[in-house]
Amino acid sequence: MEVKFVKVNNEEIKDFQRELWTDFWKSKGKETNFENITMLIKVGDKNAGYTSFKKFGKMIHITEIIIKSEFRNNKIGHKVLKFIENFAIENKCHKIRLSTSKEYMPSAYYLYKKHGFNEETILHNDYWNSDWIILSKFLDYKN
Repeated sequence: MEVKFVKVNNEEIKDFQRELWTDFWKSKGKETNFENITMLIKVGDKNAGYTSFKKFGKMIHITEIIIKSEFRNNKIGHKVLKFIENFAIENKCHKIRLSTSKEYMPSAYYLYKKHGFNEETILHNDYWNSDWIILSKFLDYKN
């Protein structure tokens, strides 16, 4: 059997990826309600940043939060985390997870801690040979 590797962009393979993962998780008897969400953050009519997160079953995985430097220190990060937490509660999720680096993003790390995130594990010598920390927050929601 000949096997080929074809480079594609995410849009070209998105539906196929969803199909494969849905079939896999169904075979394990698990929920398959995947949802990728990207939100543009605007201040007035200006783009201030964006956030991306994934809803996977009853968990949210924050993949990105980035704010343009001129908009930082204006509590936008707090608002982003509150927005995601409200989304998670509305969707009956029990947990939010993310990763960050104290070395490269100390203000983000302390923001997450202030919002009740706790360290779960450390990925030693990871991106840029730095330690990355996985943090999570468990949520209480009413069914």
